[in-house]
Amino acid sequence: MSVVFRAITDSSIRDIALSPSVNNGKSFGPSFSFSNDNWMLNGCPHNGPSVVSSENATLAAWFTGGSDEGVYYGEVDSRTKTTQKKLISASGKNIQLCLLPNGQRMMVYSEQVHAAGSVYSQIMAAKLENGKLFSQTLTTKGAHASYPVAINFGTSKMIAAWTEMERILYRVIDAGQITTEAKQPATLAVYKTKTVSGKKLSNSNDPSCGMPLPAEVKETTFANNKVIGFCSKACKEKFLTASHP
Repeated sequence: MSVVFRAITDSSIRDIALSPSVNNGKSFGPSFSFSNDNWMLNGCPHNGPSVVSSENATLAAWFTGGSDEGVYYGEVDSRTKTTQKKLISASGKNIQLCLLPNGQRMMVYSEQVHAAGSVYSQIMAAKLENGKLFSQTLTTKGAHASYPVAINFGTSKMIAAWTEMERILYRVIDAGQITTEAKQPATLAVYKTKTVSGKKLSNSNDPSCGMPLPAEVKETTFANNKVIGFCSKACKEKFLTASHP
């Protein structure tokens, strides 16, 4: 069992954090950021993450307004190791997540569209399958739709509902009918080599959370004759605590 929320860390960074429980919710351990979006905002973000649990992992979907703005999907395993982080839509907002009984990951979100001098918001459905992202538009072109929600329906379907032109609409979506592969890459790039102040880092992923290191690595330590980089101060402290309890 875990609690997932939008945390406030150093300098008003609004990353998504997880706090695990090993006693069915009687108490929760220290929280740690796993989204590593580095969204700095001196105010209140528009919403928090959408969360579901599988047998061996916590699954989450969220919006960030950081340098890599958009809606994302991520997984944290039972050892609190981040195993996935995927960009779902760079122009998406208000994402909701469903885990179907057959294990299918499905999502629904709003997406801003610029076309022919006008701007409107459409509702998108998406699924992740074998590492690939597939999506489908649920609303008509030019419709002003927002705030989608979703729930499982049967073994391979979800029901999505949203607000559109002062109406509340819904639709049943079969995962098998979402067959158009999304154009944008679903997986974030992994940096192969980085240097900090002339020192070559020995790692491209944070050893604490498993996420790819950001373009600018500010937190490092020296261990086993190697320079190790971290995505955040919290991950560095977690590593040092584990290495020197």
